Amino acid sequence: MRELAVGVVESAAIAAARTSIEPRYALRACEALAADGVIPRDLRSGPAALAAVIGALRSSGLIPPEGPDPVAAALDYSYLG
Repeated sequence: MRELAVGVVESAAIAAARTSIEPRYALRACEALAADGVIPRDLRSGPAALAAVIGALRSSGLIPPEGPDPVAAALDYSYLG
C-alpha cells in the first residue's frame, strides 16, 4: 500500500468530519485533487485545498450543491493570514 502525504490525509479527515460523509469518499476525492495538483502532497492543507475538496464532494452529490460551505462555516482560518 502506498503512503499518502499528510496534506491529503488531513484534508480528507477534515472534509469527512465537517461534512458527515464517509472518510473513504473524502479520501478518494482528496487523492484525486492531489493527483491534479490542487492539494500539494508536500505541504499542509489550507483554505484553497479544502475548498477544492468541498467542490468535488458537491459535484459528486455527496453533499448538497446549494448548501453553505460546511468547512468554511466550521473552521477558523484567521491564523493563516
